[in-house]
Amino acid sequence: MEPGAPGASPHIHREQLEAFYVLDGVVELHLDGETFAAPPGTYVNVPENMSHGFRNPYQDQATASVSSTAGEVPATPGLRWCSANQ
Repeated sequence: MEPGAPGASPHIHREQLEAFYVLDGVVELHLDGETFAAPPGTYVNVPENMSHGFRNPYQDQATASVSSTAGEVPATPGLRWCSANQ
């Protein structure tokens, strides 16, 4: 994502799961009412019906891998986000 990219405002998918993995740069993620800076190595698993969004308000380029799958695949209970820097 280019510096300052608006990304996607908070939204909900009713029938799909989505996952984000930050490869480089920092992405601002919104997950279930919380907003946080996600550095490289951060993985986020977003289950159905959970509000989420992302953007790059920073001055550097950021790269993230985003994948989605049909909602019948069970989400990992309690997995919200983890960072390689913690």
